Amino acid sequence: MKEWEKEFAKWEKEVNEQIDGKPKIDYSFAAGRVGATTSPQVANQIGELNSRLNQGLKAVELGTMNQRLLDQVPEEHFKEARRLGILTGSEASLHAPIQDLDLAGFTQQGWDPNERKRKVAQLNAVVKKAYLLDPKGNTPITIHAGTFPAQKWKKDWEDSVWKDEKDKPVEDKRSEMTIVNLHSGEVRPTRYRERLRFGEEKPEAWTPERQMDNSNITSWHQEQFQLSQWKKAMDEKDAMTQARLNQFNYNDLVINREKGILTQEEKIKLGKAEEEVKDSINFKEELYQNMRSAVEDMYERLEKYHYKEGDLGKEYNYYKNVEYPEFKKVFKEEEKKRAEKIQEIRKIRDDMEKAKKLNDGTKLMSLREKQEEKMRELNGIYQNQADVLRQAAQEMPAPKLWRPVEEFAREETAKSLSEAAFNSYKEYG
Repeated sequence: MKEWEKEFAKWEKEVNEQIDGKPKIDYSFAAGRVGATTSPQVANQIGELNSRLNQGLKAVELGTMNQRLLDQVPEEHFKEARRLGILTGSEASLHAPIQDLDLAGFTQQGWDPNERKRKVAQLNAVVKKAYLLDPKGNTPITIHAGTFPAQKWKKDWEDSVWKDEKDKPVEDKRSEMTIVNLHSGEVRPTRYRERLRFGEEKPEAWTPERQMDNSNITSWHQEQFQLSQWKKAMDEKDAMTQARLNQFNYNDLVINREKGILTQEEKIKLGKAEEEVKDSINFKEELYQNMRSAVEDMYERLEKYHYKEGDLGKEYNYYKNVEYPEFKKVFKEEEKKRAEKIQEIRKIRDDMEKAKKLNDGTKLMSLREKQEEKMRELNGIYQNQADVLRQAAQEMPAPKLWRPVEEFAREETAKSLSEAAFNSYKEYG
């Protein structure tokens, strides 16, 4: 006999024990407490209520299958149900819509915080109808909080591995678990499987919980790797540009221009070299903006969903209190330099436009040389900022983006019920 069968037999014996000729647990109740529901398939709830009252029932639950049908029930029907209750001594309760009232905010496409807010508003409308049934009392409202699949438990777990990488029994006995990404709302199923790792002789339990933790780590590492790739592309572009400038003998061309001894061929070469520099700066600026947007998004998620306990919780505290302030200080300094340099370049360009209108070729040439110098300085600043962003992202510990649907849904449903209850108190006391 299995362990659970022994426990069930013990419980069954206790239930059936007789004390003074009566069962230990009394399952009897008054016939007047027997009730019934109206048909949830129709909007004519008052007709359904009359039918149940004519059968002699005193406890009747009104309700429809979905919100569309409930909206078709006139408010006067709920007031009439209250009047019938007074006349017949019956009590009516209310069942919220079953099909489309997931208070956690889950849909077929995943989780959506705006959907949760819409469901709270929908529940507020149900509370209003309950108020019409009995403005002086508390009408019970039955709510199916959600029907989104959460997890399954493995029945034949004794025949499986259920050992971790250290050959110790694992506590997670789930065969399936649905997880949700708190940032994107994506929902993904995970299933128990036995994994044979490279270099090992025995398989180990790859439980849904381990897969979830692995998703949190690996997805974060992929984003960090992408930042490294962008930085690598910037370095390669910089090296390529420098090689092209060396081919043009760029430094010699600049010196000859200052001396005013450039030949026509050298002027063409210098123009091409300057185009290489501009192209490099534009390329770096675009990649820098991508890197900055990605790092800011990563930092936002880290702040909202970081681990609060365990090793990753400690890593977050160290990063937040020790490493992040240093990265922030250096980044702010470089950001200030970048803003000042861009402002200087804009000022030079304005002066160049004025020089063009005055047909002052000497001043225009001087301003162009000054602009090139500032552009090269800006190029270096972008390089420094990209380095800071990459390093700051590399040190960020992975946040807890993926969580079990059941655990997360309980929290969001409790939040929705609290908001609806508070609104009920404000509106109806």
